[in-house]
Amino acid sequence: MPLCVCVGATGVLTKDSSLACLTSNPKAKDNIALLKGLGLSAVLGLEPIEFDWKPGLARTGHDIGFNAEQAATVDERLIVRDEEGGVKGFRYQEFTAVLTKALQELVAKVTGLEARMDQQQREIDELKKLVDA
Repeated sequence: MPLCVCVGATGVLTKDSSLACLTSNPKAKDNIALLKGLGLSAVLGLEPIEFDWKPGLARTGHDIGFNAEQAATVDERLIVRDEEGGVKGFRYQEFTAVLTKALQELVAKVTGLEARMDQQQREIDELKKLVDA
């Protein structure tokens, strides 16, 4: 794993070869709130792509991912911009929160549909009793 330089939760600059730089500790955060506005609609708005890396870059070969410029049209929070304001890249690490929100939304929909089906089945069963009587 590559060596990363990061600022830890205490503000100390460290070198790290793990994902410890990406802290989820609430002590390092202010203004914590549930994610709003990103979820299933954002996931459905993205266009997953496959592509070949151009020669001369650190990465090579065939790959999959997202077009950061297209992702910017979905929500600016999904991308990183460079100093000039140009689209620099997709925020893959943060995207896990969006995927989690989308999954929660789907589970809520499925749960609602299951409850509705159960209610409809009870109504069908009652109507069958009336017809058979």
